[in-house]
Amino acid sequence: MAKTSKKRKRTSSASPRQKGPTAPKAKGARARSGERTRIKAQPTRGGTPRGASASLPHPSARARFAGITTERERLDKTVEVERAERMAAYEAELRRLETARAKEGARATGAGTLLTILAEGDSWFDYPVGTDVVRSLRDLIGLPIAHMAHYGDEVRQMLSLKQRKEIEQRLARGATNGRPWDALLFSGGGNDMVGDQLCIWIKPYSDGMTVEQVLDAVRFGAVLQIVEAGYRDLIALRDRLSPNTKLFLHQYDFAPPNGRGVCNVGPWLKPSLDFRLVPPNLQVEAVKLMLQRFATLLASLAPHGSNVFVVPTQGTFPAATDEWWANELHPTKKGFLAIAEKFRAALKGQFPQLD
Repeated sequence: MAKTSKKRKRTSSASPRQKGPTAPKAKGARARSGERTRIKAQPTRGGTPRGASASLPHPSARARFAGITTERERLDKTVEVERAERMAAYEAELRRLETARAKEGARATGAGTLLTILAEGDSWFDYPVGTDVVRSLRDLIGLPIAHMAHYGDEVRQMLSLKQRKEIEQRLARGATNGRPWDALLFSGGGNDMVGDQLCIWIKPYSDGMTVEQVLDAVRFGAVLQIVEAGYRDLIALRDRLSPNTKLFLHQYDFAPPNGRGVCNVGPWLKPSLDFRLVPPNLQVEAVKLMLQRFATLLASLAPHGSNVFVVPTQGTFPAATDEWWANELHPTKKGFLAIAEKFRAALKGQFPQLD
């Protein structure tokens, strides 16, 4: 009798809404097959309930992310359109010059054969606020250049999937007249080494450190390995798709860590060096050492007979002054012209017919 009354008491305590499969289980009881239980969301310390909704981004965060993605896609599309326009302009100018020279009989005699030149690279080839190496070289040699460079590009970007495919297409397609490209000019590596990431391979300075101790050889070596991988892939692409195209690379001259940027971009050197408390005299030497090691890397890529040529542009400027440098990374008009003259000499050494 005592057990019976206890069971009735427990049964009568259940409310009508708790009958059926949604009724709460007795403490310690296991859920039977097909039962559902309602679990109240428990608030976290920050007030957000634990559960599925806690992992969802806030609507404003989703909107910001969507805006960033859209802007990136817009910029990529702008660059793509600009490159297409440049290529169309190059092809039109090349056809015009070839037609004019054919009428003059130059092609019949073989004199003045037009070279087909493709340029890929960074802001030394595509400086948006003035002249650059490619524009200066074009004026020097009097020939159009298919100018596909874009400022800010790193080697790892130029040889990443999207841009790699574009380079492959250009090499496989050749110039507008059906001939392979005579020359491919390539500028890259500077943006991989500088910028805010520079502080990663500069050690904190303490009294008595030498420039070799300031530059972290292991970390900077890892940077150069990525750059080297990109260059070797570029050479392999050329060898596979257009083996007779001569590839021209170049060094960078010794950039001054003077704290100058351009158009609210930069500086790229001095902030990291200051952050690591490197004295001014060692700042100059640290940048010089990095660029010398980059030049050594390029030299290893150009064995004799490989159709790879390094234009000796390091040491072109007699001094790191305003006469030659517009800011920390980019030469003045006079400086770019001096670099372009080195390119013209290198091209003429391989193509004697160049005027």
